[in-house]
Amino acid sequence: MAGDEEEKKNDDEKDLELDLMAEAELLRLTRQFRIMEGDKEAYKDEAQKILRRQRKALNDLEKEKLEVTRLLKLSKSARNNRLDAEKARKMVQLAGEQEVLITAIDEEKMHLSDLEREIRRLEKQIASQRLKMASGRPISSQAGREKKDIAQKIQLLENRLDGVMINFNATLAQNTNIRKEIDHLVGE
Repeated sequence: MAGDEEEKKNDDEKDLELDLMAEAELLRLTRQFRIMEGDKEAYKDEAQKILRRQRKALNDLEKEKLEVTRLLKLSKSARNNRLDAEKARKMVQLAGEQEVLITAIDEEKMHLSDLEREIRRLEKQIASQRLKMASGRPISSQAGREKKDIAQKIQLLENRLDGVMINFNATLAQNTNIRKEIDHLVGE
């Protein structure tokens, strides 16, 4: 009986030892479970943040896609193509007009320089005539006629110069307006 009692005591000790080991294992597993629960929550929060960012990026890309599609349809529309063609024709026309005006301006400048040379020549001739008159020599009827002719020629040239200057200024103003219109069309 003593052997049975000892065996029972050994069994109780083994059971107690097994219970202690089981409790220790339960504590270890419970701690590990809590740690895993915390990791699971952290992972879940991080995953939700990532998903929100990705959804926002998808929404932004969808909006951008719709805008690009709208702009593409708009740019390919018949109305815009027609407007673009009209603007291109207008630009070609204005560029042609600009070339014509530039040529006209160059011609007017040449004509103006010719007139200025003629004026200088006549001014020298007038100065020469004044010197002759100042020297005290009597003025002959021939000299009087020359003086009158020169005065008329000076008046005529001054009138022509005024006319040319008016045309030149009008051409410059027209050229400026055309340049502004070309710049405006290029800006569009």
